[in-house]
Amino acid sequence: MNQPQPNNQPESTRQAHSEEEWLRWVDLPTPYCLLYVPFPSVESAERAGQTLVEERLAACTNLLQGGHSFFWWEGKVQKEQEVVLIVKTSRKKVARAVQRIQALHPYTVPAILELPVLSMPAAYTRWFEEQLEEKQ
Repeated sequence: MNQPQPNNQPESTRQAHSEEEWLRWVDLPTPYCLLYVPFPSVESAERAGQTLVEERLAACTNLLQGGHSFFWWEGKVQKEQEVVLIVKTSRKKVARAVQRIQALHPYTVPAILELPVLSMPAAYTRWFEEQLEEKQ
């Protein structure tokens, strides 16, 4: 027997969350985060990823190729091949990283999504923090 998915259940049976509960979940007190940023090409994603690491706004970046995105733009559903850049950074540097991505990104309205990192192994955390330190 198929069970209905939570988002297909009647409104009255869904668990409701107040805005305060939602904000507590969204603004987790974690010092680290990931940025999820789609780009139109490998070249533009590589340029942004390398720049963020060189400027110590990211400890590391990853490029994920072969994705397709569907979205509304200028009144039509679009399908585009995109490359996703994952940016590993700290909450202290995320605002500067986002500003830098916006300056480098070829899209008029780039998607830049911040995701909290809930935990990392201790050795990786030490390495991560060292990469974000400003060097003389």
